[in-house]
Amino acid sequence: MNTIDRFKKTVWILSLILVFFSCSKEIDLVEPELNVTVSSSTVKKGEPVKFNIEGNPDIITFFSGEIGRDYEYVNKERILPLDEVNLSFQSQVRTQGGSAGYCQDDQFHILISNNLEFNGNTRADSMMNISNAIWTDLTDKFTLCPLECKSTTPYTYSEQFDVFDLIDLDKPLFIAFKYINRSNAENGNATIWRFQSFSLSAKTEAGVVSLLNQGTANWQPFYVAEKWGANAFSNSGSQVTLRGLTANSEYNELWCVSKAVNVENVNLGREYGIAIKSLSDIPLKSYEYTFEKEGVYTVTFLGVNANISGKKQIESKLQITVTP
Repeated sequence: MNTIDRFKKTVWILSLILVFFSCSKEIDLVEPELNVTVSSSTVKKGEPVKFNIEGNPDIITFFSGEIGRDYEYVNKERILPLDEVNLSFQSQVRTQGGSAGYCQDDQFHILISNNLEFNGNTRADSMMNISNAIWTDLTDKFTLCPLECKSTTPYTYSEQFDVFDLIDLDKPLFIAFKYINRSNAENGNATIWRFQSFSLSAKTEAGVVSLLNQGTANWQPFYVAEKWGANAFSNSGSQVTLRGLTANSEYNELWCVSKAVNVENVNLGREYGIAIKSLSDIPLKSYEYTFEKEGVYTVTFLGVNANISGKKQIESKLQITVTP
């Protein structure tokens, strides 16, 4: 074996030895150091807070303590209870021919139910289930479009009504608009009722969450009695129209029923911080953050040193009071 071959063999053996020792020897992991201070723990909302940072962990993550960025919920889900469940809509009532000033009153109702079950195969089965369900009539809780016997009227906003105390959070909720048509000769001509901008929303500590709206409610018609025209029910997506025959001589009902909605506490899931320093960044000496809402917040700075051997971390916590 010549000199060059012996040299190549020696280099190859040394390389194997270096690889072996680099894989088998654990790389030292240094404990991170981190201490964060502020000049004042009380600040006005909208004004930046300057945090002074001592130490130089490889990675620093900032948790403001606000909902969505609270270190307490890094490893568990945040469940928010409901404060209110508000229902609202806009309504309109118009004439559809016949004698002016002779319009039927009390045709339009709004109801809710927690015990409706669609367990039949036909619409007749479903109508029986609707009739047998326990409904709470909320019509008098809302402002409806006034009955003025006019062919053109503006929409009227109902105002919000909180139904939280009337519902069961453990059962699906249904909303229904019921249109009643009585004998026209005795009660007046059937009118046209429309509703739009329907909203069912939950109010929580984190803000308002939409549960159901005009487009997602999937309104479906169900009829009591057969005297209904082809255009008794129509849904454009943005508005629903309900109308009865003006030659009606008996009592009948048209129900417009939403899909089931589960009204339950809001699960926001786990929360995350803001990465403010990475391994390649220069040492971070300060960090500024602005709170937009008053309150008391537990701020957490998480420092981490990490390599192939694992990671070590340290927390530095402060309490910040944000005033109006």
